[in-house]
Amino acid sequence: IGNMEPNGYIIEFEDEPILVRKVRLEKEAEDNRNYIDTHYRYNPNVLYKRVFGIFPDDIDDDIRIYSNNLRSRNFEIRGRILDSLNSGNGITGNAAGIGNADDMVLHEYKNVFNGIALDISEEEAEGLRSILGVKKIHPNYPVKALLQDSIGLINADDVWSLTDDNGELLTGKGVDIAVIDTGVDYSHPDLGGCTRDQF
Repeated sequence: IGNMEPNGYIIEFEDEPILVRKVRLEKEAEDNRNYIDTHYRYNPNVLYKRVFGIFPDDIDDDIRIYSNNLRSRNFEIRGRILDSLNSGNGITGNAAGIGNADDMVLHEYKNVFNGIALDISEEEAEGLRSILGVKKIHPNYPVKALLQDSIGLINADDVWSLTDDNGELLTGKGVDIAVIDTGVDYSHPDLGGCTRDQF
């Protein structure tokens, strides 16, 4: 990243993102179902899991409740952050400074990542580390998708020799609509270091 200046900072919140929670609950429900199916029905653990365990039918309701609670918690954390930024600018009271601080909010996230992107300086970002609910602070560097780096990663060269039923190379000729996906490196640590089995 070298001499590149960040476009503000990304503030990561402590609560897990919605999709991370959903994947975790799906795994827990599957493990719960497998345990119940493979153990004696009057085993105390089986009885406990039947009553208190999570099942696939419970996940959507849990996610809906979690999403609503997350929205409320994020709003509180956002408020603490904006109050801190306002007080750093010498502005006191909610009415006087909220407009200025609200303009600093570039994006809000909760699905794959839980946090907000702010147009703030490094000094302002450092002042937010101690705020309740803030997990980490990351510089918001610009990202560019570069084709020469992705060819090997996505195995694009493996499909260059594919042919249709007539033996013609598949080149895209004659295709009116195509979707080009730059992809996501789901194993990247910033995305939770997921594995292929989790998807």
